[in-house]
Amino acid sequence: MDLDKKAKKENRLGVSYPQLQVSVHVEPDTRISLKFTGSPKGNVEIYCMEDPIRRPIFRSTFTWGPGPEANLVQPDKPAKGLNSWMLQQLCLGEKKVELRSGWSVTIRNTSGSPVAVASMLVPYVPKMQPLAWLIEQLGEDGWVPWGRLAAWHAAPDTGIHVRFEKVTCAQEVEWLVNPNQGGTLSIDYQSSRRGGFVFSASVGSEGSRSLPTVEVSAKHIKCVEDAAPFLALAGAINLSVDACQRFI
Repeated sequence: MDLDKKAKKENRLGVSYPQLQVSVHVEPDTRISLKFTGSPKGNVEIYCMEDPIRRPIFRSTFTWGPGPEANLVQPDKPAKGLNSWMLQQLCLGEKKVELRSGWSVTIRNTSGSPVAVASMLVPYVPKMQPLAWLIEQLGEDGWVPWGRLAAWHAAPDTGIHVRFEKVTCAQEVEWLVNPNQGGTLSIDYQSSRRGGFVFSASVGSEGSRSLPTVEVSAKHIKCVEDAAPFLALAGAINLSVDACQRFI
């Protein structure tokens, strides 16, 4: 309807009607994009993709096991604490097989101080227990639980189920990852009061040594270190693809 014509007609008839003025404000969906320069299974830098100079703003460090001896298992020197089933799967002939337990991803700021960490609490055992991670953020009084991540294979699906729960949020998010192709996982609460996009991360295929790209909504970042637990989450998701691959 042409409101100007309607208003002129009303004025000619001497009739006054209340007028409604509507102002629509669209809030932009601003996102911060971050990129790992290497696989989370290593010590790599992370930079902001919006920065033309691409200076590193974080460093991701990977550790596993209680010490160097636990990283690789040999038939003649099995790691302590592994059950007989795990030993049968790990000790294949004379080949050294990577032990998939005790993994952690630590996100450090530019001064080298840790600000977020994803720690593998429970290793994946097929048909017995899912892989479990705890993600923590450094607060004013020490380390604070930030989120929980679980991953597992469930027949008849050939993919890897990944479930995330943020400690301060009652909602869970679950994805199905194709270990042969990878993909992009995202958290988007469009149907809830929390509203809109939160996070996304690229996930590499099994054994691909991918370089994850992470996007975080600017609404969830008050300072640069608020992005750190999201990076730890992205690292843990990518590592879960390798941790849940078949032993044989």
